[in-house]
Amino acid sequence: MDSAQTFVAVVRFPYPWPPSNHVLLVAQAAPHFLLHVLGLPDGCIKALIKYSDGVERDLEYQQVAIPHSGLVIVILVLDGDEVTLYLNGEPLLLRQEAKRAIRHVNVAQSSQKRAHPLVLPDEHGVHDEDEWLFIRSLGDLADKVSRRDKYEMLQATLPLRRLLLDRQPLVHIVNRPYNKKLRFKVLSSFHYPSIQWAFLWQAIDPSLVPQAETVEVNLEGLLSTTCLRVRDEAYSVHDVITTIAYAKHGLHTRGTNTQKQRELVKLDKEHKLFNEEPSIAAMAEVVAVLLDGLEPLVDAIGKRASSQ
Repeated sequence: MDSAQTFVAVVRFPYPWPPSNHVLLVAQAAPHFLLHVLGLPDGCIKALIKYSDGVERDLEYQQVAIPHSGLVIVILVLDGDEVTLYLNGEPLLLRQEAKRAIRHVNVAQSSQKRAHPLVLPDEHGVHDEDEWLFIRSLGDLADKVSRRDKYEMLQATLPLRRLLLDRQPLVHIVNRPYNKKLRFKVLSSFHYPSIQWAFLWQAIDPSLVPQAETVEVNLEGLLSTTCLRVRDEAYSVHDVITTIAYAKHGLHTRGTNTQKQRELVKLDKEHKLFNEEPSIAAMAEVVAVLLDGLEPLVDAIGKRASSQ
């Protein structure tokens, strides 16, 4: 290998840890090899590299301890014969070097545990029909995400479609008299040249990685933001909402689904993120980002309602 190659992924670690069985944390494909990073039942981390010529490298790293389920930045660097694995920027020792030393890892709080702080006005004080529906829709979304039940998350596509995807999105209708410049803060996307991902959950919610770089986008920019990648295919926020709504029956039980939607449904069946489907995890982040960005409009509606 002529030069070092670096692989980066944000991974949700399961809890309790160690896992009861081997658990796949990272699966990536490069031009000449496949890379798997696994969690082992004793708490150690394994890197398994399978080259196209049949050669395999199997490296086990020291035990790690985590306080709760959450996100960890996993970086693996291949430099000649050296393979270095980092968790949140800290290198892990090989098992034989570490002996019984345990690496304690701080993890970013998962969006599954996040209680959104948005305060909604009393719906009974909101007399405009569109504004009332807007406030009820946001409350419905916040409630569904806080419970994070799969059925509830499927049903969350109804208020999301109403707010964002209808021919006249409710967000635009309600914002007309207020003319708020709505902006949504998302994690800046990382570019991975020459790397083919088998599957990547691309976090967009800044609260999950507080120190990371962010960008602000408008509503159209949010809908086009990539939040999942399956091999060479990027899935935007719009793609995820429509797939859950139609291919996963959040809204309808019948219909013609696209190949892209079928691929995401297949991914959900094959790659559980610790008992959670990738599209569900991605949509929960979408709701968190949406609620943050709509706060100025919610405040304006609340002030108008209180003055009447």
